[in-house]
Amino acid sequence: MRRTAVAAVIGIAMSLFLVMNASAAQEEVVIDCRDDGTYTALVGGNGVFTPGKLVGGGVLIPVAFENQHSVFTDNEGNVFEDSEPDVKKGNGNPGRNKDLIVCDFTVEFEEEGGSGTFSGTVTGYIVGR
Repeated sequence: MRRTAVAAVIGIAMSLFLVMNASAAQEEVVIDCRDDGTYTALVGGNGVFTPGKLVGGGVLIPVAFENQHSVFTDNEGNVFEDSEPDVKKGNGNPGRNKDLIVCDFTVEFEEEGGSGTFSGTVTGYIVGR
């Protein structure tokens, strides 16, 4: 029962976060792509695989998300954690024939009911550089 309640609260918090960002212009997210460098991407919230426009030029096309984890703390101090399942774009071989990079990210957000973080790993490729 408690797990279901926790999942519901996190789901509501993440839904609010995504709705707020879908209506907002774009949010800057720093992505650490290890040996491939660190980038700032502008993301707009139009679905899981929405490309991120890289500040300075180029676009990151995501093909997979892994290790997704969210933590939400409500205004009363209750902490809720959740991990999302890994997702891949396409059937079996996303980004085939592309030079894929692996990047880590963390997004922090605040809303009326509390604050939280959402982190994970994105695999994708860059075009337009």
